[in-house]
Amino acid sequence: MNPAPRVTTAPAAPAARVTVAPSGPASKDRRQSLVWAAVALMLIALAELAQAWHSLRADFLRFGGFDDNARNALCSVLLVNGQMYYGTLEGVHDGVVKLSDVYYVRTGAPAPGGAAGNQLVSRRKTDWHAPDWMAIPTDKVLMIERVGAASQVATLIAQDHGTAGTQAPRE
Repeated sequence: MNPAPRVTTAPAAPAARVTVAPSGPASKDRRQSLVWAAVALMLIALAELAQAWHSLRADFLRFGGFDDNARNALCSVLLVNGQMYYGTLEGVHDGVVKLSDVYYVRTGAPAPGGAAGNQLVSRRKTDWHAPDWMAIPTDKVLMIERVGAASQVATLIAQDHGTAGTQAPRE
């Protein structure tokens, strides 16, 4: 009896996969086209971002970064040099904070046997040129706050206008 022939197979070698990058003028032109398309897309995205930033910044400056209740309200403005002004906030436009009906506090010499007195001074009434409004560069402003209606400053300004108990009226 003849045994059945024994068949052994060797594992087949995996097929070698070789990719050849196309070369020549056609492939170089394609790469350049892809690079230019990527650059164009980046420029478009950058332009869109710049436009969005400008729009947000313009809205912020137009509204002064404040809600509508703060506009035309009595506010205090603290400058980086420590000076404080009080007035009606007209808005923030083109890099300036515009205040009208501006006041500041003058510290007086101490009275004999007393403490130094503070006096609220109207620029319109005491400055030689009687300014109607004041424009302060935004880079000189440290802080802006809305003055409370019941505050001592609001009360003194209302008394100066002859309308005690209310905030200073707009002219």
